[in-house]
Amino acid sequence: ALSSIDHLEAENKIAFYPNPANQFVNIQSSEVIKMTRIYDTSGKLILEDRSGNQKLDVRSISAGFYFIEIQTPTNRTLNKLMIN
Repeated sequence: ALSSIDHLEAENKIAFYPNPANQFVNIQSSEVIKMTRIYDTSGKLILEDRSGNQKLDVRSISAGFYFIEIQTPTNRTLNKLMIN
């Protein structure tokens, strides 16, 4: 069985870790990262980063469950993210 990161890399060439996160989320992509967004479970946008950073600071986000959306020129992924 593939781990979730292996699965993401195989299909979308995008991965993020750690999950759960407490200070930072690292993003790996074979392409340029155009945008990263974090939403709460109601769909409210909590964080948007258009800088292409591969390290997101999530220290200001309250503990809980979220969704992380990562966009590259050819891919878009939406996955669950837990912040401690």
